Amino acid sequence: LGLLPAGLQSLVLGWDFSRPLGEIPTGLQSLRLGGDFNEPLESLPAGLQSLELGDKFNQPLGLLPAGLQSLVLGWSFNQPLGKVPAGLQSLELGDKFNQPLGLLPAGLQSLELGDKFNQPLGLLSAGLQSLELGLHFNRPLGEIPTCLQSLRLGGDFRQPLGEVPAGCRVSRGNSIGLELF
Repeated sequence: LGLLPAGLQSLVLGWDFSRPLGEIPTGLQSLRLGGDFNEPLESLPAGLQSLELGDKFNQPLGLLPAGLQSLVLGWSFNQPLGKVPAGLQSLELGDKFNQPLGLLPAGLQSLELGDKFNQPLGLLSAGLQSLELGLHFNRPLGEIPTCLQSLRLGGDFRQPLGEVPAGCRVSRGNSIGLELF
């Protein structure tokens, strides 16, 4: 990358970018890596709040910054999540991801799982407001958090829905569109 300005807060690297990151400014808050990026993540800035990894990224995550609030993992990612930061609020996993979720942060508000995901959900965050399950998910949901506002089920979901919180919008996605319950 070369020398980047010390005050840089947001960095977006294009589709073709596919080199090691090198030194990143410590004040960087948002990092979006293009579709071809598939290099190990080394030292990410401690203040990074948003990280979006492109479609070809499929490397172990390693240690993520404690202040990370939003994590988007692209289409090819299928590695164990490991320990995600306690302050993570939004997690989006790409279509190839099919690993156990492990323990998710208590403050997670939005969880989007890709089309291939079909693992047990485990204990969902009590503060979860939005849950989107991919096309092939077909497992029992377990206890649905009481503050869930939006639940999107994949087209292959054939389990009993159970008790859904009052006011929660439930929809089923398929290749044609959405079906509302």
